[in-house]
Amino acid sequence: MVAEAGARAGPTSAGRRALSVSPFVPSRSAPYAGHRFYFEYLWRLSQVFDVTLVAPDNDENRRRSDGAGPWRTALVPARAKPGGWLGELATLSLQGREVPVPGAVDVVRSCDIAPQVVELQWSASMSLAPALRNAFPSAYVAAFQHDRYSGTLSWARRSHLTLRGRLRDALASRTTALQERKLAAYCDLLVAFKAEDISFVRPGAPVRGSHRGRTRTAVVIDPWLDPAPERAPADDREDVLFVAAFDRAENAAGAAWLLDHVWPLVMERFPHARLVLAGGNPAPSLVERSGPSVLVTGFVADLAPFYAAAHCFVAPVFGGGGLRFKVPQAMVAGIPLVATHEALAGLEGVPSSGLAGVSSDPKEFAAAICRVLAEPERAAHQAKAAQVWASERFSFERQVARVMERYCGVSAAFGRAR
Repeated sequence: MVAEAGARAGPTSAGRRALSVSPFVPSRSAPYAGHRFYFEYLWRLSQVFDVTLVAPDNDENRRRSDGAGPWRTALVPARAKPGGWLGELATLSLQGREVPVPGAVDVVRSCDIAPQVVELQWSASMSLAPALRNAFPSAYVAAFQHDRYSGTLSWARRSHLTLRGRLRDALASRTTALQERKLAAYCDLLVAFKAEDISFVRPGAPVRGSHRGRTRTAVVIDPWLDPAPERAPADDREDVLFVAAFDRAENAAGAAWLLDHVWPLVMERFPHARLVLAGGNPAPSLVERSGPSVLVTGFVADLAPFYAAAHCFVAPVFGGGGLRFKVPQAMVAGIPLVATHEALAGLEGVPSSGLAGVSSDPKEFAAAICRVLAEPERAAHQAKAAQVWASERFSFERQVARVMERYCGVSAAFGRAR
């Protein structure tokens, strides 16, 4: 049983057909930055291709499918995740992170689609590369590594308190890394937000199962960043802002580290300052820590007012995968930034003069926040340098145009071959 939203060909699709497989139906108001990237990206893809999105049939995806965008959406019954020891074994698979879509090939065939381009969004979808390659050997297969799952597991291994948990994630990280290498061999293009996440790809290697001896390519793409909001007057800002999806372990751990080890030191010097933890799905234990000096917002549809009011932006991230979209977003917004070294991964070239502080030591981190609060003009000057760098460095539109050009060239070649 497949649920479908209406088919809407892109205005200039000209017979070009693309299949995009994802665990999620994207939404402009989703609580995750990666979902917003996918929404903006898929909207642009739909301007040049007739796009079919295949995703699991669940309540969240069904809710977002209604009028989501100019693409056809096919929702497929998802395979249930096993419990008990089978569930433990499932964590060794790329499909163990998100609900897989094992019926993607059947859906495409039932829709009578012969796609020139097949996209696999997020790591769980990448596990379908062999089956889709076998079904459509002439198609151009692109896998988008929003974050490299083996890297996420490697960080999670260090965060577990139990020996069983550490051993499980150590094994899962190694087996998943092997799967990523194997599955990448079926893809023409590997896309990531930072070079580290596709460092395992051998550019120029042959693509397994493809026609005409094609070779593999890897590219780094820029995230979607919202335009800079108009900043509030300096006298009105004493908020220290951390934006994150707090159901992700690395973000929840960063918030706890802030509250336990950093914020008490800041409060000693600036008792009227406020720590704002803005983002969806905070655990009840985090919400309970709200008070006069701490605001836990939960999901908010528009983060612009929080960026506009922030005196300082903090990124206390110690692991996980992918580029932290919130860090360049804060730079573009012109907010003084204090971050850990891990939070800056993938941002090579950012001028040190544009950062208010970089440290994983709680005392140094707190001291950097205090310098921002005590010297706002100096901090604003630093933030301006970072803003200029980020505005020049990141261009979602330019990078997406490069991918579209590649796809259109492939589509033209596909048509000649037929």
